[in-house]
Amino acid sequence: MSWYLPRYRVDIKQLARLAGGTGGRGHRVASNSDEDAVTLAVAAVRAAAGGERRAPDRLYFSTTRPTYLDKGQATIVAAAAGWGPDVRTYDFHGTVRSGIGALVAGLEAPGRTTVALADQRYGPPGSTEDLAGADAGVAITVSDDAIATIEAVAAQSSPLHDRWRPEGALATRAWDVRWSADQLDPLVDEVVASTLNDAGLTLDEVDHVALVSPNPRVGARLRKRMAPVAAPGSRIEGAGVAQPGLELAHLLSIAEPGHTILLVVAADGAEALLLRASDALPQRRPASPYDATATLPMDAAAYYRLRGTLVQDSGRRPAPPAPAAPAALRNRDWKFALHAASCDECGAAALPPRRVCFKCQATDRMTPIALADRAAVVSAFTLDHLASPDATPAVAAVLDFGEGISGRFALTDVDPDTVRIGDRIAMSFRVVSDPPGGPRNYFWKGRPVVEEDER
Repeated sequence: MSWYLPRYRVDIKQLARLAGGTGGRGHRVASNSDEDAVTLAVAAVRAAAGGERRAPDRLYFSTTRPTYLDKGQATIVAAAAGWGPDVRTYDFHGTVRSGIGALVAGLEAPGRTTVALADQRYGPPGSTEDLAGADAGVAITVSDDAIATIEAVAAQSSPLHDRWRPEGALATRAWDVRWSADQLDPLVDEVVASTLNDAGLTLDEVDHVALVSPNPRVGARLRKRMAPVAAPGSRIEGAGVAQPGLELAHLLSIAEPGHTILLVVAADGAEALLLRASDALPQRRPASPYDATATLPMDAAAYYRLRGTLVQDSGRRPAPPAPAAPAALRNRDWKFALHAASCDECGAAALPPRRVCFKCQATDRMTPIALADRAAVVSAFTLDHLASPDATPAVAAVLDFGEGISGRFALTDVDPDTVRIGDRIAMSFRVVSDPPGGPRNYFWKGRPVVEEDER
């Protein structure tokens, strides 16, 4: 199990003031301008260690902020993870409950399944969802040697119309949270009682409880009713479909083999899932996402510009060209998996990979070299002050991967004033451009190596 949190943090009080309010405290997790649900999911999947990264039989990807409506994004996540075309990919989109649905489906499926949960959460400026939201990605791999197994599950569905986002709308709207909480409370009590009954347990016998709902009143009420078993309110809340995964990662970071974990999600009804930590937990225990320390500040105005809720002059720059689908597919090992190539005849390296060796002209005698997990070093860099207003100045660098492999890449999540030759860089799958009417263009950028990369 692995997770990814964007590095940026925005002061909630600044957000509230800019929106005309005065309340709020703490910071919210915010993704960069070149991140979306797909890149968050890729980062979470690639953060897995050792055997957890092995290609699964199937991949389930869930988000409430899909890049496309008539195009699967799980295929992009699988390609960027470096997995082959034999991995079956399925998308679970549209609602917070889709995430727990994907997780339950993965737990009940045979063989090996990876469930990727990723979300960007925001609403109208000053709204609860805007101030209390968070962006995150989580990857959970389910197999015969999983670190936790399913004991019981129960669900109650409801056509409750408490939150919605019309097609094409930027922000989610919500009904009165007090009325919605009154409707969800009895459904939650029903699924908790049913799950515990099926498992032959009482609430007092459960070791850990996590409560997740986009309605903050539901979580607060449940914690009060289930105290002292329930965990206190999280340091990160409102991460949409990723929130159950973040809670599960945190509880597994402190649980012991044999401990039971009750995960309750209240959205479009309620679902309760009882898990038991296995003997494999100590060897593959996840780190707690709430211990992440490598952060960068983001100005509140910049945050609203990136979300499209504060309009800014684009500098009258022309729109970027749309990527060509045939070229993207033809070069998929370079574009999605970040492969270089080494000539089998003379050993010369090529980045990007090519069919014909530039040194000895051998044809189709190239061996791929995976670079996505390899740390690089900055050997030269430049600052571009004419780049997009989302990132000015932009940083472009020549990265040295060793073995004679180097190339020019954009840097992200970096303070331009602190870049130095010799800096260690990790590779990150990001959005390169989003041309109007065309497919979103993804590729790899470099970012500074941080403490979480060593976990």
